[in-house]
Amino acid sequence: MIKGKPSHPFNTIALAVAFNDDLDFLVSELKRHCENHGSLAVFIHHGKKTGEKFIALSTTLTKYGFHDGNSRIYWEHASPASSILQICKHEVVDLLILGLSQNKNFAQPFGKLTQELANKAKCSVLIYTTPSRSMKRIVIEADNHRKTEHALMTAFYFSEREKAEEVLVLDVAEQFVSGESVHGDNFSQEIFSDSKFNQSIERMALNVKIETASTENFEDIAEYAKKKNAELIIVNSVDHHLQIFDRISQNHIDVILPKLPCHLLIIHSRLIEE
Repeated sequence: MIKGKPSHPFNTIALAVAFNDDLDFLVSELKRHCENHGSLAVFIHHGKKTGEKFIALSTTLTKYGFHDGNSRIYWEHASPASSILQICKHEVVDLLILGLSQNKNFAQPFGKLTQELANKAKCSVLIYTTPSRSMKRIVIEADNHRKTEHALMTAFYFSEREKAEEVLVLDVAEQFVSGESVHGDNFSQEIFSDSKFNQSIERMALNVKIETASTENFEDIAEYAKKKNAELIIVNSVDHHLQIFDRISQNHIDVILPKLPCHLLIIHSRLIEE
């Protein structure tokens, strides 16, 4: 059961498989993440299973030590997004990996698929924008939302596994105010004032800094991350339980996707209300 399941640890990690030049890199990254998190791997390809594809995928998986004991493979023929999401639900996937450069062109089918999965997945989604595995400088967006504290803990969990050298938490509370929001200025400061929360961060030994976005100068998290030379952006997922108008008005993921300066991790907190 996915609903209500903690968003971390990442016990099961899936890769949406595309047969292109990026396949080898993404499989190697999936292997790295599985080793970091002690995870089961799931490979999902939307398309016909042919002998050529089977050999190509099997060869790559064997190269990185995947076998029947630590991975599963699915070949799906239904609509791309729904079939991938259904497998993620069936396997109780905690993290779905998508990539790479195709994501930047959202007029193309693969870009549209990435956009749809980023918005609809009931698990966290990691989107690669370049064939780089470095995630040492991380920017986390903290808005004034009821799920932000939970999302921050998952973000720190991931940052620790990546051995991040610097983690910048950007408090953007004033930019995102809705009926689901927790009112108050400097929302991330309020979260960090909790002693238990702070103790958890200290145990992770992360270099965490908090900055507050000024209303007059702040553009969006993508621009901020670019200025900070970040290698990974972490944001909250969209609230699936909201009415369609409220989802659209609060969904800045669609805004930042086409201009990502680095990789993107979308944290789905899996609160019961979502």
